[in-house]
Order: sequence, then structure tokens, then C-alpha cells
Amino acid sequence: MSRLRVAAAALAALAAVYLLASIRHLDAAGELYVLDAPLIRLTPRRVDAGWRFVPRLLARVSSYPVSKRTVRAELSGERAAVTRDGTRAGIEAVLTYSIPADRILDLHSTLGPRYEGSWLAPMLRRRTEETLRTAPYDLFRNRDPVLTRTQKSVLEKDLDAHGVLIEGLRLGPVTASAGAPGTILRVDAKPIDRKVVVIGVDSFDWRVIDPLLRQGRMPRLAGLIARGARANLKTIQ
Repeated sequence: MSRLRVAAAALAALAAVYLLASIRHLDAAGELYVLDAPLIRLTPRRVDAGWRFVPRLLARVSSYPVSKRTVRAELSGERAAVTRDGTRAGIEAVLTYSIPADRILDLHSTLGPRYEGSWLAPMLRRRTEETLRTAPYDLFRNRDPVLTRTQKSVLEKDLDAHGVLIEGLRLGPVTASAGAPGTILRVDAKPIDRKVVVIGVDSFDWRVIDPLLRQGRMPRLAGLIARGARANLKTIQ
């Protein structure tokens, strides 16, 4: 066999190996796929699940969720949000979203498959901080729906520009995780020399109590508050 035939046979074998290595089976349930090839400037296009030819080193397949997904942003501790009146508020924003099939190429072309970690989660955190910064603490404390509506209207503009649809949004105080049994946090201060009564009110919260106090309809509770202190309780999960 001549050298030319040997070389041709070797090239044919390499081509066969390359072709076989470029065949992929896309079978993940609940995924949308986008095929593109930045090196050869191939226009991105949607592909369905199944066996697909994806040239190795030249093209790539990116996957996106079909079903609803949830992303969270927690602002607590040293990173707690600050309200308009300067009060620090530990808040958690929970965003549920989906990606319509007809907008998947918009998201892919602007942000790519790593959109959630590089853009969505940081943006949710930033927008939550901005919303709290322009709102009084009472809106947060009372879980006023105005706060959620304000946040949602801002997020809708950000998400729609990239083809993402808001399915739901929840803003609420951060709840502490249950600690180890027997763990007690102690304040570095001397005990006071008088008895203290702590009154916890369940469900009947400040959104109901405050208007009644202003109307003078709860004078005894008003007197207790005047002689003591009031605050929200931080509960465990």
C-alpha cells in the first residue's frame, strides 16, 4: 500500500472518530437546548432532545430550564438591608421565574447559560436593597404588600429585557436557623435588679395594634409600651 493510501486511510479514520465523538444524546428532562458555534459564528438555534450532531471544539449545546425555578437573595447580619429611616432589616427575597420557549434565544444571546449566578441572583439582591432603601421600616415590619408590588414592578422590567418571566415574588423577614440544643446567647452585661415581663402577641400584630393605639382604644397596652419597650420577635424555622 502506497504512502498516499495510508495517509488517506488515517485521515478517514480520524474523520470517522471525530464524527462519532460529535454525536450527542440530549435527553435531560425539563430542559430547552440551544446550539451555537461562536468560533465559526453559527447563529444560535433551538434544538430538541434526542441524538444531535454537535461538532467537537467548534460548537456547543447550552441547556435552559423548562419548568419554573426559584432563586433567593438573603440580606441579613452584616449585609442586612437599611430602610429609608436608617433601620437595619434582615430580609429574604424569593423569586419564582420561568423562561418562555419563544424567548430562550434572547436570554442566550445576552447572558448565556450561566445567567442565574452571574446576573439573576446578584440583580435580585441589588434590587431588594434599593427597594428597602426607599421604604420606611413600617412597610417591612408589617409585611405591607406595597413593598412586594414595588419590587415586582422593578424586577419585571429587568427580567423582560432578557426574556425571563416572573411567576411569583415573596419578601419576608429572615428567620433564624434553629441552633444546637441548649445553646443560649448571653449579653455581655450585668443582670438588672428588677423583674421583667415579656408579652408575646401572636397573629394580632402591629398592623392591627398601632391603629388601635392611635385611636386610644388600648390604653393599658399603650401604658406598658410607654414604660417599657416594643419590638418584633425573631422566630426560628
